[in-house]
Amino acid sequence: NKIEDINGNIEFKGRKIVIAATGDIEKKSVNFGLYYNMDENAAKISVSGNNLSYKNLENYYLIKDAAINAEGNFEKVEAEIAINSKKEVSVVAKAESKELKIYGESFKDIKVEAIINENSFSVDKLSFKYLDYEVANGKIKGAITKEGVNGKYELQNIKIPVNIYSANGNFNYSKKSQMLSFSLNSGENIRANGKYSFNQQILSMDSEVLEPLTLTYNNYLLVFSGKTQIEYDMMKDYMAVNLTFNSGCSTTYEGKNYLFE
Repeated sequence: NKIEDINGNIEFKGRKIVIAATGDIEKKSVNFGLYYNMDENAAKISVSGNNLSYKNLENYYLIKDAAINAEGNFEKVEAEIAINSKKEVSVVAKAESKELKIYGESFKDIKVEAIINENSFSVDKLSFKYLDYEVANGKIKGAITKEGVNGKYELQNIKIPVNIYSANGNFNYSKKSQMLSFSLNSGENIRANGKYSFNQQILSMDSEVLEPLTLTYNNYLLVFSGKTQIEYDMMKDYMAVNLTFNSGCSTTYEGKNYLFE
């Protein structure tokens, strides 16, 4: 998508050029500016807009490289792009969305602030809702490669039916296989490893709960400590769960998903 119907002002300040302008991306108004320093051969570009769809933005630098299957609108977008004399690019961005569907899954009330370079990225503020679950404060740091992305994350102020209020771990995403591998730790209580296939929309996870974990769902209460194995097929809405309690007892459930609904 191109920026069209551009109107603005150009100022020449010695060896510096300053541009302030407005334009349209598919009839959605955007503001942008350019500051160019000829002596340093460096530029800064600022862009802001409201009610832009993901499709309006997905073909632009770094978003295109991420190759994420998503749809929805951003109610607010702000970005500053810096290009130095070596043609290295960095982006500082803020965005808000009431709802985005990512690989068919609905994420709501998204707020994100990120710094993205050619080889790394840092999400310093992240909040969102998924189903009835909520993350009020998240941070992500990682490396960007030709194969995908990898890094670590921290999630705070989590609101879910389980007594987990914070979590952290590592992750690796492969663009070729569209597979996300991750670890999850919550204090000294939970250790987990999992994989999620974006192609097949299947989540599998093994975990160990060292101290009693409380799950509240539809007025039912489950207190559990031990090992779990979960496989969840989102397209079929089918879940297989195996619980092995520290007492030595075990139980298995296979059928309709009731946890992620």
